[in-house]
Amino acid sequence: MKQFLASVILNKIIPLKQVLASVILNEVIPLKQGIASVILFKVIYLKQAIASYIFKSSTNVCTNKEEPIMNATHSPIQACLFDLDGVLVDTAKYHFLAWKRLADELGFEFTEKDNERLKGVSRMASLDILLEVGNVQLDEASKIALAEKKNTWYVDYISSMDDSEILPGSLSFLKELKQYGIKVALGSASKNAMMILNNTNLVPYFDVIIDGTTTSNAKPDPEVFILGAKGVQVSPEYCVVFEDAEAGIEAATRAGMRSIGIGSQGTLTQAEHVVSSLAEMSVEKLQRIMTRH
Repeated sequence: MKQFLASVILNKIIPLKQVLASVILNEVIPLKQGIASVILFKVIYLKQAIASYIFKSSTNVCTNKEEPIMNATHSPIQACLFDLDGVLVDTAKYHFLAWKRLADELGFEFTEKDNERLKGVSRMASLDILLEVGNVQLDEASKIALAEKKNTWYVDYISSMDDSEILPGSLSFLKELKQYGIKVALGSASKNAMMILNNTNLVPYFDVIIDGTTTSNAKPDPEVFILGAKGVQVSPEYCVVFEDAEAGIEAATRAGMRSIGIGSQGTLTQAEHVVSSLAEMSVEKLQRIMTRH
């Protein structure tokens, strides 16, 4: 009996505290019936406990001794918020084509470098930047008309989108987040977000969708991400934002959230960490990044 108990304790199958507690709490055999009966009862109890433990281990059941890589309840990250254009889907090129077409019509050059300033920015704010590039001044009514023209061209471009335009790694990462119970929200300035999500079949992967139709303030205002966090009922400090624009990274910071930039380290200088695409991401890597910073 001594050797049996020593083996159990040595191999940490059942901690000594549990053995002693079990003896005390389950002592139902009166002492007068004999110490031998008590010992026999306890040997049977311990064998059953060991068998139960071995069964759980062999069937890969998670116990308090063995946890998955990351449990959302105890993780520093409980929700991920994503920008849409340039992060999950390849719509940035269509924005550029539409803005360049407008600039050509107005008589000035608009380059891809100029277009970088428009990432994560609302439609009207983007138009103001474009007009600044061309040194063009217009009244409010004219600007609204131009913004609508640009959007009409853009919608024509994206109307034929399908899931082939989902960026590499996006779908697998979204699936993995759902598997681990991490909430997923969209935080996009685009008023065409639902069309894009429907065309690419991404809607089912989101718990909450916040876009340009539900917000009144453009990034770097944090409104879109604050609303996203409220929608998934997770405090900002447990949220991480994935963004490809400086304005979006600033919005995440102002919202009190963590941030991972998608793109170039030289451009996204304020992001806590930068990857070239979501193809580099996994839940395990996300955990490592967020605990390191």
